[in-house]
Amino acid sequence: MGIKKQKWNSPESAPKDAQILADVGYPWPVVAVWNSHEDKWVYANLQACEMHNNTLDTYFENEQESTINGWLPLPVLP
Repeated sequence: MGIKKQKWNSPESAPKDAQILADVGYPWPVVAVWNSHEDKWVYANLQACEMHNNTLDTYFENEQESTINGWLPLPVLP
């Protein structure tokens, strides 16, 4: 069972009133939403940092982009 490859929608058609999966240049899509105050896309990027005791500190960091390369709708979960 594999993941169906999706064709990215054009950035100009991205809805600015919904959360989307955005292509911002990483090898994976990120969840993004339009920030009308900043006039930019805001997305959550997963960060990880190895700690001195060999544990992994994971967290989300918000980033902003003026433009995106493409977008997909968020999948509907059952």
